[in-house]
Amino acid sequence: AGVNPRARILPLRILDAVGRGRASRLAAAVFYAVDRGARVINLSLGGEGLSYTERLAVDYATRAGVLVVVAAGNVAADTSSYGPAGLGSALAVVATGPDDERAGFSNFGDAVAIAAPGVDVLSLRARDTDFAAVVAVEDARSSGGPVDDAGLYYRASWTSFAAPFVSGVASLLVGARPALTRAEIVRALSMSARDLGVPGYDRLTGFGLLDAPKALTADPAWFLLARVDRIEIAAGVDGQARIDVVGTVEGSALVDYALELGRGESPSAWREVGRARAPVSSGLLGRVPLDAITEAGRFTVRVVARDEGGRTREARGALEVE
Repeated sequence: AGVNPRARILPLRILDAVGRGRASRLAAAVFYAVDRGARVINLSLGGEGLSYTERLAVDYATRAGVLVVVAAGNVAADTSSYGPAGLGSALAVVATGPDDERAGFSNFGDAVAIAAPGVDVLSLRARDTDFAAVVAVEDARSSGGPVDDAGLYYRASWTSFAAPFVSGVASLLVGARPALTRAEIVRALSMSARDLGVPGYDRLTGFGLLDAPKALTADPAWFLLARVDRIEIAAGVDGQARIDVVGTVEGSALVDYALELGRGESPSAWREVGRARAPVSSGLLGRVPLDAITEAGRFTVRVVARDEGGRTREARGALEVE
């Protein structure tokens, strides 16, 4: 019983009984799985540092059209220094609780793609193991443990339990539509996710909470992205200060996008300060005019992308003016 009871699973052991292992074993397992026809690989593991060996393995899977889903990590740290979650070619998953809020122990960062349940998850218990006893995360230990006298079932919390939900739904997509490419599976998962937290994509929950029914009915060819990577205050060639908004706006049927400015962390009103039509990938989305900032304080910049069907996506970034 699970997300996809009919999935064909190839279980490969990488870590020892206390959760330790080498990048070389991870790489060997990924190569083995890809070469034997796996379409989705779940890696519920991670650690400090981005290993070159891990990158080679994940890149090998990606080139073969295989989706690699990874746990974001459980030390409330940025994924930029955490592997393999920090690798851009892997789909990093954060954990949410019963309230659909991001779990406090979950990592975060630019590599985060999506969120899924990862608190107090019921699963099977491997014989002679006690997951909570070897986990260093207090939140995981406090809710973990066997739930029956025979010790066959287990409750635990971690992003390691969130990632398999995403892998399971990805396998449902493959089963329903075997011709889907890796990119189409990623689009179906991310574009159908239910937005959480700050409107639009954010570094805490990615595109939002996994939604299996919507993913299964999503158009895999459609996508609309809006993302603010950073807001920079810099001097122009004329020596005057300028405010650059850097990020990404792309879409399968993109019409245009607007750049808007609001006062405070959750503005009640927005002022349009720019509009453009051409897609941008990790580049300059636009500049906020200096005359739009009339006082010191915190401002929010919003990018709203629109497509031919009237659908919109937005992303936000904060700007502190002294």
